[in-house]
Amino acid sequence: MNKYSRSPIVYSPPPVPASPTVVLNPPSSVVGRRSLSVSSRLLFGALLLVLAMSPFEAGYPPLGRFLWATFTNLEVALFLLGAAWVLNMVADPDARARFVRLPLLLPIVALVLAAIVSTLFGEYKSLGVPYIYRLIMGALVYASACEVLRGGRRFMLALATFVGAALVSAVAGLLEVAPWFNIEPWLRAFKPQPTTVGGLLRLSGTFEYANGAAVYFEMALPVLVALWVFWQAESLNWVKLKNQQKAESRTRWLPPFAFCLLLTVLLMALLLTFSRAALAGGIVALGVFVVVALLRRRSLVDRWVTPVLLRAAVLTVALTALGAILIFATQPMFRLRLTTENDTNWYKATVRAGQPAPALAVGDVVTVPVTLRNDGVMIWSANSALPVHLSYHWLSPDKSQYIFYEGARTGLPRDVNPGESVSFDAIVEAPPRAGQYYLEWDLAQEHVTWFTLKKGMVGDMTVYNIAASSASSRPKPRLDIGSPLDVASVVASDNSTVERTRLWRVALKMFLAHPLTGVGPDAFRNLYGKYAGVSSWNKNIFTNNMYVEMFANLGILGGLAFLWLTGLALWRAARNVLHRPVNPTWVLVLGATASLVAFFFHGFADYFLFATPIYVVFWFLLAVATTDDGRRTTEC
Repeated sequence: MNKYSRSPIVYSPPPVPASPTVVLNPPSSVVGRRSLSVSSRLLFGALLLVLAMSPFEAGYPPLGRFLWATFTNLEVALFLLGAAWVLNMVADPDARARFVRLPLLLPIVALVLAAIVSTLFGEYKSLGVPYIYRLIMGALVYASACEVLRGGRRFMLALATFVGAALVSAVAGLLEVAPWFNIEPWLRAFKPQPTTVGGLLRLSGTFEYANGAAVYFEMALPVLVALWVFWQAESLNWVKLKNQQKAESRTRWLPPFAFCLLLTVLLMALLLTFSRAALAGGIVALGVFVVVALLRRRSLVDRWVTPVLLRAAVLTVALTALGAILIFATQPMFRLRLTTENDTNWYKATVRAGQPAPALAVGDVVTVPVTLRNDGVMIWSANSALPVHLSYHWLSPDKSQYIFYEGARTGLPRDVNPGESVSFDAIVEAPPRAGQYYLEWDLAQEHVTWFTLKKGMVGDMTVYNIAASSASSRPKPRLDIGSPLDVASVVASDNSTVERTRLWRVALKMFLAHPLTGVGPDAFRNLYGKYAGVSSWNKNIFTNNMYVEMFANLGILGGLAFLWLTGLALWRAARNVLHRPVNPTWVLVLGATASLVAFFFHGFADYFLFATPIYVVFWFLLAVATTDDGRRTTEC
């Protein structure tokens, strides 16, 4: 073969495609993977349902009854979450292995066991059952979130669901306080009545009380900030986009003005709850953003996230300050809330009557000259929606019972500022029964409170001997006879005047009496009178301190278990935001950590852990902030 010769061409026929193989019985491993995917998706969907429903617990009336218990829509959603979690545990052996390695499993088990032991030795064993139930349901939320939030998209979707529900509730609250709307009939499913202070409506929205709304919005605020920072992070390496055009379109998805609008809605709702502790907790949470951004400024990718975090924190502080200044200037009650611990000093008055009324007979209506002095810090409004009226009560001869509590009302001739006095004639109607009575003057802020309930009335009682009526044409008495009321019980019906220091001293007495196991779950409010030395008290009273309440109710065992849970959670959350590598969900973990810090800080001034909407969000954020960062990926 010479140099001009060519290699022979070899023809190769095209390959014949193989006939498809039909598998009638797929391998069991494939079926297992499908079942795992279905169970995981069901669990994730149930978790989203619980988060979406958390600020909308309709309990008036409750959704249903079972045996001796009642259940709300949120509790039914929690039952569905429990069923989905059990299904996932049965279907996925790996899920069972992950469950026993949960970061906070040991302190959670210790806290539940402490509650059980405290119930067995407590004085109110029936109260321990719902207490333990709420602990277990909270742990269920934590375990479910730890199990399913292992993908970037799921992670973000769960947090967005939580914040979205908070924003809807905040809008409902703003409509509640807006003077041109009346959505109160729509909110009656969530609460028996609005929350007021000093005659001013406190925003509670879809929550039973304003303090519950404040805590919820306080925890949602840092997560909203974190979500916005996350969506602004497309220039970072850990958000992988294919081209600059996609980066620009993603930036427009949530522009700064939209973030400002959402942030303003949440902040105004938070401020209008008039909760000082929630406002302080929100500021502390923003401080967490600033501190972490400064500590990690050298390790963050391209050092881009530091200015974004700082700008978001500064913008939030600025909007908070503007909102606070606006409310401070327009709402006198807000100023009083910031400068006083409670409303004890708001309702103070001195009343001096002129010449006593002549001898009275049943059904007589006379006028008595009186002089009132405003000794409090609140303006007495004469013609507002919640005016202040002068009234009185008729007491028994030994002053131990209110025989006729609701006296006739006399309106004020004008608004009375603090320190001012006003004189006018007051209407007095004699009791409908003959006998000896004491007349006790009182002021009533209509639909809010009596001044005597705040222990703010100063004035002399006048004794009257009411004669039987002899005139057949005398009009029928207008006073409602009703049933006599015990004076001590009536005075103790308002617990807002009890100072925190007194509550804590009573809690210390309980702890010293039962140091190991405490007085029992939820028993402080039922045993308060026994340790405070009073015969009548409000059974809805709490210590207004989450940590003090834990030690008083659960003793050393429960108190230390809760401190173990708190300390370990904060340590793991701090490790995640300070030492873990930055990934697509790092800033969201930072937001959850800031929320937890705000929650634990607020716990020094209030007790709210076992309200269903609050404990759901608390345990959810606990899972977000403390789960090992290495388990999170950018995949769904």
